[in-house]
Amino acid sequence: MWAAGVSFSSAWRQGVNATLSYEHERKTYPFQREGSPSQDSFNHLVYAGLDWDIAQKTEGYLKLGVQDKNFLDSQREDFTGFSWATGIKWTPVRHSTISLNSSQIAKDPDQDGDYLKQTIFTVGWQHYWIAHLYSQLNVGYTIDKYTGAFDVNGVLRDENLLNTSVKLAYKFNRNIEIGVLYTHNDKSSSWNNYQYNQNLYLINGKLEF
Repeated sequence: MWAAGVSFSSAWRQGVNATLSYEHERKTYPFQREGSPSQDSFNHLVYAGLDWDIAQKTEGYLKLGVQDKNFLDSQREDFTGFSWATGIKWTPVRHSTISLNSSQIAKDPDQDGDYLKQTIFTVGWQHYWIAHLYSQLNVGYTIDKYTGAFDVNGVLRDENLLNTSVKLAYKFNRNIEIGVLYTHNDKSSSWNNYQYNQNLYLINGKLEF
């Protein structure tokens, strides 16, 4: 796989920039499933949008555009359509941050089908209770709509995933922290035996040099 891109940014108003970007990606798969069409493809993304940082309290970006995904094998279904990516971070007080993110893009599936159109919505809240102790709450919802993925009964594969995580961590300094994390995943699927509920309990740490 190789990728390239170019972007332009121009000040529009105080704290607000207008942006324009182009991304190109070539994906190749050296190992293909026997009897299946090649997944090698070209992917083009053109975005126009804004990014902003206002009064050190609100920052974010908005990118709207068109994606064109073309497979080298004509047996695969190509995609041309709307794509977006947006994120907002609001810091009402210095020790608390709320974030909202959303995106939609056509991507290669791990298995089954030609491509999946993935739409993601996430909400996060990070809060420092004392100088080094903080909590992080994240809720995400992912919609995966597959193209060219049918089961033996002719049902097209569609899946939704609700992800919730809660983290409590102590940050010794900018490079070292330790914490506990709970994650719950609730996945529904139009295919039998592909849905699940999962709970994860983790102790994690971070060490950077």
